[in-house]
Amino acid sequence: MKSSWSRRRFVASAMAMVAAPALRGEAAAEDAPLTLRCSLETTPSHMRNAIIRDYLGRIEAASGGRIKTQLFESGQLFPDLQVKMVHRVVDSQPGQLLAKQIEQQMSSHVIGPWLDLGFFNWYSTSKVLNSYGDLKGLKIRNNGGAGQAWRTQFMGAIPNTTPLQNVPLGLSQGTFDGLITTHETVASGQFWESGIRHVLEDHQFIGEYIPLVSLAFWQKLSSDLRQVLTDLWRENVPSYRADMAAAQSRARELVQARGVKIVVPSAEELAAARQEMMTKQEQVAKLSKISSEMVTAVSATLAAAG
Repeated sequence: MKSSWSRRRFVASAMAMVAAPALRGEAAAEDAPLTLRCSLETTPSHMRNAIIRDYLGRIEAASGGRIKTQLFESGQLFPDLQVKMVHRVVDSQPGQLLAKQIEQQMSSHVIGPWLDLGFFNWYSTSKVLNSYGDLKGLKIRNNGGAGQAWRTQFMGAIPNTTPLQNVPLGLSQGTFDGLITTHETVASGQFWESGIRHVLEDHQFIGEYIPLVSLAFWQKLSSDLRQVLTDLWRENVPSYRADMAAAQSRARELVQARGVKIVVPSAEELAAARQEMMTKQEQVAKLSKISSEMVTAVSATLAAAG
């Protein structure tokens, strides 16, 4: 976990791609409870949904009825167009810096620490995936972002961005040949029923969710209710992270049990790919609009971690 290529892996990929659940609120009248609406792109059976469902329930209970929550799953409202080392970054100065940038640009408030999604892998329908070379020429769906498109093109594949709820149909109709996602997302969506048969498991990128609440809603909360939302998230995020990791492990077993073949690239191939990607780090940072301040903060944090 403390090797130099572990640090390269994180800087080259994870910081460029962050997904987040969006929390928004509205009040019907001064005496009426505030309504907190949460939109998730993933299906109800996904572990992230279970975690956010738990968090919303805790908010309702702790607020004494002053906040009512609604959960919109499967992208009903807004479709979203090594872990210890990652936590060193997202839980320290770089994560705080990004939170401030998000709050300023999106008129929102970051409730607290990020929630791990898990490692992303390469999945395909008919094409056997034994190495990165097998990705060449394939049309690969991702969930959006310049970094993911760049990484797909780096591997010689063709990037495609399709909302998650449309992925099963896209796979079965051959709109794309595969996708980049996690075992949990494949398992919760039962994508083997849409033709997924092969996985290249490279652990090159780990997704993180940032819990956001709209600034308009945040400003309507009293100071004690703000503390409720903040404390509940911070108190429970360690167990939420553990739940996500366990869910990914269970999903990996389920994916294999459904006949999906998992191949892990050799250490030599992984190291070579990461080394080449690192030569493009400045280019990717500019493409993804990652500030030089952020790149410097991440590099410094990882260097200090050894």
